[in-house]
Amino acid sequence: MRFSCATNTVWFDAAGATRPNPHADQTSFQLLSWFADSVAGQPRPVPSLTDQVLAAIDSCAHLGDGSVEPVARALGLQARTLQRRLRAADTSFHDLHQRYRQAQAARLLEQSDLPPKEIAHRLGYANASSFIRAFRRWTRTTPARFRDGCA
Repeated sequence: MRFSCATNTVWFDAAGATRPNPHADQTSFQLLSWFADSVAGQPRPVPSLTDQVLAAIDSCAHLGDGSVEPVARALGLQARTLQRRLRAADTSFHDLHQRYRQAQAARLLEQSDLPPKEIAHRLGYANASSFIRAFRRWTRTTPARFRDGCA
């Protein structure tokens, strides 16, 4: 990296472009693609509020707190305003947060060998049994059986 330059540029080698990203996040990708296209002058539809919230949950969760207050701040809103807009879109922060947790749980089980206790911690659950109960509610199977099916 070089700092204090006239432009900001990131260079990647060609081999790096063909490797899969184990930390890829489709929602963030869609938002960043939209932003890059808009900067490049290629108009795209504005991401939905749901997509924006999911991307903000992901971003805030990686910083340690994916709860409603920091997510709302990341979107430039008050928490109550965000909740009201989500209700108007026939969803809730809780529903989107659960959708995010479910997707992340599946990704971690498929792409890592982390134990359920560590996954529970990363997703903000108080303990592994709370995570396992939630996972069973989402998928009708246990994390261990899900992982065995992915192998």
